[in-house]
Amino acid sequence: MNIVLFGVGGHARVVAEVVNLEGKYNVVGLVSDRSVSSSFLAPSEVVGTNSELANIIVRFEVQGAIVALGEARARERLGLLAGEHDLMLVKSIHPKAIISSETTIGEGSVVTAGAVVNSGTSIGAGCIINTLSSVDHDCKLGDFVHVCPGAVITGTVTIGNRTWVGAGAVIVDHIDIGRDVFIEAGARVIEDIPDSHRVLRDGLVRRRSSL
Repeated sequence: MNIVLFGVGGHARVVAEVVNLEGKYNVVGLVSDRSVSSSFLAPSEVVGTNSELANIIVRFEVQGAIVALGEARARERLGLLAGEHDLMLVKSIHPKAIISSETTIGEGSVVTAGAVVNSGTSIGAGCIINTLSSVDHDCKLGDFVHVCPGAVITGTVTIGNRTWVGAGAVIVDHIDIGRDVFIEAGARVIEDIPDSHRVLRDGLVRRRSSL
């Protein structure tokens, strides 16, 4: 299947490598409204902008897409754009990730190298489970969640849509985290967190001023 990646940044380069190593899809190019710096090593040719998607689909016989952007609301918005053009959002899992056979992973999600997802866990659509992160048993992650490198989510944790779990953060077991939460790198989460809050590295919880 021919697919496009939305995005031209470093995460797009990571996703392109995951897709190529998995070997299930052919990336025909990148779609983005951003220009690529001449000094940036893009993973593939930029074939057009978001507004040119219909023509790109016809020209390259595209059937699927992955939104390769770190920001959750952008992934959500561009996932909807893909759906409007009848593109299938596809998931991709690095061959060196460890995924339980008793896990479900939603379409459009990407699991990168060294990540571990254990049994009984469900991961929503458009999620990022990043390098060397760990999601343990019986967790439930909503759509467009981003688990950054080295983050540890222990057993029976629930995380709402569009929440960001920073690099090296640790969430202890039996915790419920709402939607649109931002957990800073290195933070330790030991209590439930309501929607639209920020967890600071020192453990303090503050309401997010804007989303």
